[in-house]
Amino acid sequence: MWKFPIALLVLCAGTAAALAADEAECRAAWTKADRDGDGVLAGAEAERYEALLRQNGRKMPPVQRPADGTITRGLFLEACRADVFAASPADPGASGSSTGARR
Repeated sequence: MWKFPIALLVLCAGTAAALAADEAECRAAWTKADRDGDGVLAGAEAERYEALLRQNGRKMPPVQRPADGTITRGLFLEACRADVFAASPADPGASGSSTGARR
């Protein structure tokens, strides 16, 4: 009687773990994102990741963010492991979307 629900739970847990970014993937993403190699993402480097943190940041526990708007390596890696930077479908109600924008 309990075999099916338990098997389903194990399958789902395994699938979620397989989808999460691993440490090597996150380190590689950091190296690519930190184009100038200064150890922080700032300005144009940070724009994409700032937007994703605002949009998907609820996936990770609250963290202390630098007041100057930079993204540190530690914050980036933590967010990456929480799949904050993973691609997600566009929100149909977001401004600028063709389906949600009013003219």
